[in-house]
Amino acid sequence: MCSSFDYAFAKRAFRSKEGGFQNTANVTDEDIEAYKYNFSRPGRLTAAINYYRAKFFYPPKPSPEGKLKVPTLVIWGEADPVLEKEMNNNLSRYVENVTYRGVAASHWVQQDEPAQVNQLMRTFLERKS
Repeated sequence: MCSSFDYAFAKRAFRSKEGGFQNTANVTDEDIEAYKYNFSRPGRLTAAINYYRAKFFYPPKPSPEGKLKVPTLVIWGEADPVLEKEMNNNLSRYVENVTYRGVAASHWVQQDEPAQVNQLMRTFLERKS
């Protein structure tokens, strides 16, 4: 289904009002063509879809070694219609030191607000080093 009509889902995913880029200047026709090309490569579309399948079918299990101890930053697109904010509620069960930062962005948080996301990452990495 995702590959039908020349990967039309890619254009909808990136440009729809419901979940596409909020900062539409950050996605060009050439960008969409690059995504479509990559999705057409063997195994890549399946891998992308499996990420979302795992959300429903493979809930995380606590590690026998205990919680992840590496400081972890979660940057969340506050207008993301795909990955609900509530998905973060139980993350502290698996990660000892987790920091959440919301950004006024869609599912495509890095593309919507690259300067803000980069600054959040820089600040986090500088603080943790």
